[in-house]
Amino acid sequence: MADADLIIVLDEGEVVGQGTHAQLKAENKTYQQIVDSQIQKGDEERASRTKKD
Repeated sequence: MADADLIIVLDEGEVVGQGTHAQLKAENKTYQQIVDSQIQKGDEERASRTKKD
């Protein structure tokens, strides 16, 4: 998704932003929250796999 030419951000069915990943990461709180939640989820999944290994 980070390489997309245009990302449209929806919040409860309403468009709340559009732009590139860099633009949205810098300027759009909703997009920032989505990205941050995905990063946290990835960190949790990596930690879980590491504990099992």
